[in-house]
Amino acid sequence: MALTLGLAVAVFLTAPAHAQVRAGGHGVYKSQAFDGTFGVGARAEIDLDFVRPGLMISGIYDRLFPGCDDCSSSEYGGQILLGATGPLYFGVGAAYRLYEGNGGETAARDSGDWAFNYAAGLRLRGVPVIVPYIEFRQEFGSDTLNEQTFSAGILLSPTGSRPAPRRPFTP
Repeated sequence: MALTLGLAVAVFLTAPAHAQVRAGGHGVYKSQAFDGTFGVGARAEIDLDFVRPGLMISGIYDRLFPGCDDCSSSEYGGQILLGATGPLYFGVGAAYRLYEGNGGETAARDSGDWAFNYAAGLRLRGVPVIVPYIEFRQEFGSDTLNEQTFSAGILLSPTGSRPAPRRPFTP
């Protein structure tokens, strides 16, 4: 375990400085069979092109607002995504789910606190700094079957510097 953790830290420390990083927010709708809830969230992504072209990891936070008084639901998760040269990407991920009910106590949602998912998404490339996206996640491995998450948002991405034209120096 320590060797695996050490290897992961070494890979990230030796990552090229030009690795692309994106962050932004999204709106989310989570359906559970025939019932659903809306929410908001945040996302951060790091391209791992130095390992394999199109490979990236993402961290996701979703805050859901169920239709009950004094309750909310949060999900903290991560994904490993693989995209081709086009706008589509696919991946797998895991999320830790918390449910906050009446009285402010925090308990694991349902009987399992971890959920796993398949993800598929579409990025719309237009402006290099703003990257709109939509994503679909299908959960598996939890007690509750048939949970899907739809999210749509905008990622902000720094753009590389462009070379400025140079003029010869004239005194």
